[in-house]
Amino acid sequence: QQDINITTKSLLVYVEQNCISFHLLPDSSAPRSNQITSTPINNPQRRLTDRNNPIQAKNNSHHRRRLSIVCIDDSAEVCRQMKQTLEDIGCTVNTVCDPIKALSTVLECKPNLIFLDLVMPVANGYEICSQIRRVQALKEIPIVILTGNDGIIDRVRAKMVGATEFVNKPISAEKIKVIARNHLLTKVNH
Repeated sequence: QQDINITTKSLLVYVEQNCISFHLLPDSSAPRSNQITSTPINNPQRRLTDRNNPIQAKNNSHHRRRLSIVCIDDSAEVCRQMKQTLEDIGCTVNTVCDPIKALSTVLECKPNLIFLDLVMPVANGYEICSQIRRVQALKEIPIVILTGNDGIIDRVRAKMVGATEFVNKPISAEKIKVIARNHLLTKVNH
């Protein structure tokens, strides 16, 4: 048997990221002698929400993690523009200008969406996309390729390494917002 505090702390991360939720269940009418029974604790600091109760979920919405995006581009200016654009729609944005740090940042942040430049020094977007797709926990994260190369070969190659979408540079703030909203709404609804 494990210590309840250790178990609770290990689950808290997943609750805060809305990966799991807990539902209140009615007490059983006659507990068996080998069952452990407990009394609910009325704690206003609780972060557990009942998704079937919209009032409780609404009241606890400030505890929910903002949707997270990682932008990987060797251009500091593109990263700055992307950060500003995506923060305008309420997202948390982490930017990476060094492609070598891309995978470690994605693993650390576990974003809901990734924007990835195709042409970068040392490691290109194809290689980074392929690395991300090899990690089981990251396989379902949408990856939007940003590029100035809009050839059919680039699009096919990007799809082959696991890219979800392809966007031409120069980037339009409105187009980026639409793409982000579409992918993030899909993520929230699933």
